[in-house]
This record gives sequence, C-alpha cells and structure tokens, in this order.
Amino acid sequence: MAARLALPVTAAAVVAAAVAAATAAATVAGAMAPAATAVVAATAAAVPTEAPTAGCTAALAACLDGLVPGGTCATPLPVPPASAPPPLRSPQGYNLTPLRPGVYSYYDGAYFSLLLRDGPALALVDFPDSAGSNVPDGSGTRLTGAITEVLGGDVPAHVAFVYSHPHFDHIGAASRVAAWLNTTYPHTPVTIYGTAEVTDLVVQSASRRAVAPTLVVAAPRTVLAVGALEVQLLMAGGHSASDLAVYIPPSCGGGGRGNGTYSGDDDSDGRAPGILHHVDVVFPGWSPFANLAITTDVAEFVTVHDTLLALDWSIFSGGHLTKLGTRGDVAVSKAFVTDLLAAGAAGVTGVGPDAFGAAGLGQVANASSPVAGNLWYAFLGVVRPLQVDVCVRQMLERWGCALGGLDLTVRSACFTTATHAVLAG
Repeated sequence: MAARLALPVTAAAVVAAAVAAATAAATVAGAMAPAATAVVAATAAAVPTEAPTAGCTAALAACLDGLVPGGTCATPLPVPPASAPPPLRSPQGYNLTPLRPGVYSYYDGAYFSLLLRDGPALALVDFPDSAGSNVPDGSGTRLTGAITEVLGGDVPAHVAFVYSHPHFDHIGAASRVAAWLNTTYPHTPVTIYGTAEVTDLVVQSASRRAVAPTLVVAAPRTVLAVGALEVQLLMAGGHSASDLAVYIPPSCGGGGRGNGTYSGDDDSDGRAPGILHHVDVVFPGWSPFANLAITTDVAEFVTVHDTLLALDWSIFSGGHLTKLGTRGDVAVSKAFVTDLLAAGAAGVTGVGPDAFGAAGLGQVANASSPVAGNLWYAFLGVVRPLQVDVCVRQMLERWGCALGGLDLTVRSACFTTATHAVLAG
C-alpha cells in the first residue's frame, strides 16, 4: 500500500511548515555557499571591464536607493552602448554578414541564424519565426531574400535544414522556407536535421510551422558535410534537453565557397575562424531571458558554458538580440550565471523567521485573514519574495550596468536560482 503524506491540518501548522521548510532550505543553501563563493572568485575576472556610462551609473544608484520589497528598478536602466541594436540594411530589412568563406550570419533585428554554402551545397541553420523574418507577406520572406543573396543566382544541388532546438520562435518559419524552395527550386532535394525532441514537437504541433526532420540526430557528434565545409552537430543541452551546438571548426582553407562577397578577417594564425551557434543560453551583451531563458535544467545551463568554451572557435552566434559574440562573451555569461547561483543561495540563507514574521507570514495562521491557511501565500507571497529581494540587490549592484535588460529579468532569474538552491540539495 502506498504511504500517505501527513498534511498540515491547521493554519498554525501551515505557518510552522513554511518556516521549517525555509529554515531547512537555508541550511542546505548555506552548505552550498562556500563552494559557490569560490567559483565566483575564480570567475570574477570575466566581469566586463568596460566602464559603465555616467548615465547608467546614476540610474543604477537611483534604482538601488529606491528598491522596494518585491520590486526592481522603477525606471528601466539604459542599455550599454555596446549592446545597442545595429541598423538593418535598407531596403532588405535584414543584415547578412559574411563570417568566413561560405558562412553567413543572418540577423533580422532580434534573431540570428546561419546560412552555409560551398558551391552547389547549401545549409540553413534555424528559421526564426519573427516579424522581421516573415515580411513581406507572400511566398517570399526576408529570410528567403537572404538565401537568394547567398546563392547569387545559382541553383542549389542539395539543401540541408538544421534545427538547433525544439522552440518554434527559432524553427517556426521552416515550412514557409520549404514551400518557397519547392516553388523556386523544385528539383532540389532537402534533408532536415533535428533531434528526437525536436521531431516529437514538430510532429505533434497543430500549426505545422516547421517540417518534421528526415534525419534524427541522436549521436553526441554528427558531422554534416556542406560541400567541403565540415559542420559538427554536437549534443550540448543547456536550454532544452537536447540543444545542438552547431560547430564549424577553424579551417586552413578547405570548404566554404560562397558568392564571393567575403571580406572578413581570418584568425591570427591564418586559419578561417571557428564558428559556434548555440541558442538561448549566452546572450552577448544582455542578461538571459526570464527564468534563465526558461531552461529545463539550471545546473546544465551553467555547465554548458564549459562545453562551449572547450571548443576551438572565435565567433559565437547565440540566436538572439543585437550582436554576435566572442569567447569573452561566453566567459562573461558563465561568470554571470555563477554569480546568480550564489546570489540565489545567499537569498535563501540570508532571510530568517523574524523577517518572515515581519512580512506577514503569521497572517496565514489568522482565521480572520484573507490568506488564512493559504500555503501558497506563505511560500510565494512571503518566503520566496524576501529571498529573491536579497538576490536582486546583489545582482543589480554587480551587473546592472554590464548587461542590458537585467533590471527587467532579474527577479525571475533570482526566483529560479533561489528555488534551485532549495531543490538541488
């Protein structure tokens, strides 16, 4: 017979349970704190060294002075100048940047993807389903315009689609591109690469915005040949369970013949630069999206940085926001999330029963209170917000002028890491 849980049956027991759980969590988080502090110290050198603008310094000071419980900056902090959005080409409405022969970065004002070409072979990495990639209306889009530009009037002999992970904001324009290819190049075969997780999502989707993979990527490392250009699909994770890191190793000259427009710089050793596309973990110049970009695994969100940095590359494509990145951007992101874990744990250890009582936890035991007996109020209305407040102040003090948008994402990020500190044990 299954064991039955003993549940609190009185309001007083609810309060006692909430305090006991918070105290136990603080004990666990406290045990984690020395190790977290050591990691923060080891990565402190990765914090951006560019001095914040006077405007942001003043705005951050005002924000910290005016922080209220449960809040963040009343006025959004200015975006660091290096993170400001670049202008888009007119009339195209997108930027197409050659990174090395045959490798192009596509940017529509919010999303990045890659276009790869070697002679008649073409590969497309991600299909942003964003407003910027899906205008004008009709069979053509800005993304198909970029494909046409890369082909330069040639007809591709084969096209590969690569889906980085199972989220439709990054792959949801694939069906439109496939339809356009079928109309424009009806005799060109297409192979679609995606993990089993992506395949399940696409097959079950009612919107049919993406085409189901025809080749399921299951191995830790799969090599895709785009002509002579070597493209490695590496099972990396970090954001979803099976994120692919699309890795193009440095080259001494093999592969990558585009339409002749490349004018970029090679690495200092004369090789064509290594390029890495991994989405929704590192946001160069910016804080991650809410709740650590809705990661499915907080620990893996942190450790995947080491996986990425272990590879030989110098240009990073993170899929989002305003710019491509460097190895320094990935190191900064690692330092940020390491700090964030420590700040979440500090919030759990730094708030005790007296503060909970002062914030109204006792109202849960007050029979005449609207929140009488409400255990969710105890945890989500009192305990966790106070813990998050500690984390928020620490992160804003250290990173508020270093990463764009942190003041808007910090509470959700701190909620995630404080909860992680409690649950990870």
